[in-house]
Amino acid sequence: MKKMCIGLILLLVFGLIACNMSKDLSRGKASEILSKGHYGQMTATISLYFHNNFESAGISSGGEAWRQQQLRDLDRWLKPEKAYLDLLKNQGWITYNMRQSTEQTWTKIEFTLQPTNKLQPYIIKNDGYFIEVKLSDMVFDKITGISKTSEDTCVVEFTTKPINTPLYGVVKSSNDVPPTNHSASFRRYDDGWRLEQ
Repeated sequence: MKKMCIGLILLLVFGLIACNMSKDLSRGKASEILSKGHYGQMTATISLYFHNNFESAGISSGGEAWRQQQLRDLDRWLKPEKAYLDLLKNQGWITYNMRQSTEQTWTKIEFTLQPTNKLQPYIIKNDGYFIEVKLSDMVFDKITGISKTSEDTCVVEFTTKPINTPLYGVVKSSNDVPPTNHSASFRRYDDGWRLEQ
C-alpha cells in the first residue's frame, strides 16, 4: 500500500510538471505558427518610358568642343541603359524600342518598354508608365529567442529571409540580403497559443 501511495504521488508530481511544461510556448510550436505568416515582398520599379536630351549641333558657345562633350555624355548615359535593357530583353523579360530624333540643336533618345508574358506573373502593379515587379517574398527563417512576459503571454524574436524570384538577379546586382529581425506577441488561450495581431 505504501509503495502504491508513493507511486501515485510520483505520478501526480510528474503529471503536474508535464502539464506545466506543456503550458510554455515551444520553439517548434512558435515556428509552426510563424511559418504560416506573410512578411512582405521585395519589389523594384521599372520605368516603361524614359529619355534624355543632348545638344548635338554644336551651336552653343562651346562650338565643336561642346558638341564632342555632349556626344561623350550621350555615350556614357546610353551604354549602361542599353546594356541593362539588352540584358532584360535577351532573358525574355521585356521587349523595347529605341528611337533617336534630332530637333534643332538637340538629340533626343527615347526608350519604350513592353513587358513579355514571362514577366507577367511577377508584375504587382502596372500604371502604364511604371511597373512594380516582385523580386522576392520574405518568409519565416528561424526563432532567435522566446521571452515569457506573463503566465499567458510570450514575445518571440525571429528572422525572415527572402525567397527570390528569377527576376531578382537581373534587376538587383546582388543576392545577398541579410535576414531581417522581427518580434511577435503570443497569447495562450484554452485551445493553445495564438499569434496576437
